Amino acid sequence: MLRFAEELMLLLMDDERGDIPPSLPRHSLNLVLAGAVLMDLALEDRIDTDVERFVFVDAAPLGDDLLDPVLAELARDRAERDTAYWIERIASEQGEKIRGTALARLAARGILSPSEFGRRFFLSRRVARTRRYHIVDGEADSHIRLRIMRVLFSDAIPDPREVAIIALADACGVFQTILSKSELGEAREKIDLVRQLDAIGRSVAHAVEQCGAVPVDDPAAAGRIPGDAGAPVFGHALHMGRDMKALLMRKYRKLGPIFRLRVFRQPLIVLAGRKANEFMARDNKCLRTHEIWDGFDTAMGTRHTPLSADGPHQIRMRRLMAPYLSNRLLADTERFATATGIVRRAVADWPTGKPVPAHDAFQRVVAEQLGFLALGISTREYVDDIIYLLSAALRTQVSRQLPRVVTRLPRFRRAQRRVYAMLDGVREAHASGGSRAPRQSSNLVDDLLEFNSTDPHVIASPTSARSC
Repeated sequence: MLRFAEELMLLLMDDERGDIPPSLPRHSLNLVLAGAVLMDLALEDRIDTDVERFVFVDAAPLGDDLLDPVLAELARDRAERDTAYWIERIASEQGEKIRGTALARLAARGILSPSEFGRRFFLSRRVARTRRYHIVDGEADSHIRLRIMRVLFSDAIPDPREVAIIALADACGVFQTILSKSELGEAREKIDLVRQLDAIGRSVAHAVEQCGAVPVDDPAAAGRIPGDAGAPVFGHALHMGRDMKALLMRKYRKLGPIFRLRVFRQPLIVLAGRKANEFMARDNKCLRTHEIWDGFDTAMGTRHTPLSADGPHQIRMRRLMAPYLSNRLLADTERFATATGIVRRAVADWPTGKPVPAHDAFQRVVAEQLGFLALGISTREYVDDIIYLLSAALRTQVSRQLPRVVTRLPRFRRAQRRVYAMLDGVREAHASGGSRAPRQSSNLVDDLLEFNSTDPHVIASPTSARSC
């Protein structure tokens, strides 16, 4: 059976981010985990607690790396303390350790799957599909969130563990994080009723509330970020359309590494400069990409790309595509000759004695090279369409430099049709075994088709099979 701290981590875990939602303050999380450990110790008859008192009963270790460090701390200090004191102390001294241990144990059980760098944790594939844990001797238990939602939104009678978890979660504002305001309003009466059903859960939850968990929302925080609204209606859209880098550099020098901009009605928070890059390089747990890139995926006729995917999907897609974006591809003599031939042909077409726009020129070269190396075909006649389609989708759906009506104009539709027709031809050739990739038993298209056949919910569009 899982410990309370483990189930609370699963209750809180955002399946797409692979971490605790940032709206739950770290102090509140540590308090709830400290309370969870004390509840388990009470059920193991190591302590006794009620609303007014805390009694240490037995120092015998349990052989449990989640509970024994806290039990040892309790045994060392026999002074008369109340439950609130111990929750605050455990939260501040061992909260982070409890969190890490709980995650490691869930990963060892096969319930969570760590990310590539071990800093994010996602439901394992089996648990994500079945929403059940296989814990001991094949015994299965439903995901804690399903059990808690069933209690709150039906006439189901909770078991003692569910009662304790609901009491503790509510004391730390957890339900404000995982439920919408309307859902919380609907469940409020049931939460208050359930909290009265268990003495241990009630006493620990009361002690947590005495510790004063940090409020979930901080309305004043946004006001401390410098910035301006820009021009009426357009905000900073026009300046971003002309020269985004110059605008960001100007604002960075004036406002510092964090500032606000506005594009039409869309507010933007910008992180800039060296510290922002260092922050991003640490595989931080505060940011995600799906919402930003979702519109881009729709415009491209797919469900996920490596840019928009979060969690296990993103990791699997990165691993799938990495070999085809590596310079090791050029170790093959024929590939190298073709890639350099593309460069020589492009350079030969440049005008003599006149400036050449470097960005556009190299963009065309790289687009054609990637088409050959990744897809195994020449994309030369489609390069202009590919570049326009990607640029328009990025500027309308991601950076919002252009209005989304651009994606309904004839030029965008024409480029979209031509690129889709090219991809349809590539897919059909590979699906029928007619890959034209030189000296390759398979290439990115073959691997994408195989990946999509096993996990169509990851890449394929609900209305289109053009996911390659």
